Amino acid sequence: MVLSLANLAMLTGQIGKPSTGVNPLRGQSNVQGASDMGALPDVLPGYQKVTDNGRRKAVAEKWGLADLPSKPGLTVVEVTKAASEGKVRAMYVMGENPRRFARWISWSYRKSF
Repeated sequence: MVLSLANLAMLTGQIGKPSTGVNPLRGQSNVQGASDMGALPDVLPGYQKVTDNGRRKAVAEKWGLADLPSKPGLTVVEVTKAASEGKVRAMYVMGENPRRFARWISWSYRKSF
């Protein structure tokens, strides 16, 4: 639904004008903006699936690359589990505190980042 609302707002020119736009309520600060910019593990900017060869190659070309990985990355749950198993050797975390957002993952209290 959020994607549909964002598309509608863009199609009707309701972005960047006073008292317009879309305000989806999310659990953490700026998660919507990060998602829109392609910070999710399975999409590129604009919610284009990394598994879509045509879209992936078009984004790669815009970015001056030959191609981009076609396999989706790990979700926050998967990456924290992989880190606890020693499969992730490093994480660069900005604007978040894994010990805060991963309260439900007990290992996050036992490990240092």
